[in-house]
Amino acid sequence: MLEGGGTVVAARHATRVTAEAAKKPWRGVFYYAQALDAIVVGWLRSNPAINDWIKAPGDGFIKPTERVIAPIVSCTVVSGIASIQDAMTVGRIGVTALIHLETVSTFALGLGPVDGNLARPGAGFGGATANAEANQYLLN
Repeated sequence: MLEGGGTVVAARHATRVTAEAAKKPWRGVFYYAQALDAIVVGWLRSNPAINDWIKAPGDGFIKPTERVIAPIVSCTVVSGIASIQDAMTVGRIGVTALIHLETVSTFALGLGPVDGNLARPGAGFGGATANAEANQYLLN
């Protein structure tokens, strides 16, 4: 009896897993289609003739989103602080946040020049030299 019950449970479980596994490939195809759409939109965005046409919907989405984010973050922070009854807790959280901000900012300010010196962005570009040579021919 125990083996028969175990087999039924295993059969039900196997059926459920099979049904879930059958749904997953479509999810992957959906993400693949989204990636291909993004590639096409990126290519269209680089085409100067279509640039203005496709820029408008993007700006229509991004600009309102930028306007909404700051008030949402501010309201979340203010309501979180207002929900704390103890002033000492608010002060402790504020001091901790300032310490974290100063620590991370100092680390980033130190890391930036080090990375710049190691990676040397723009090395070998020669933009100023090319412009000087072009000006020599244009001005004469």
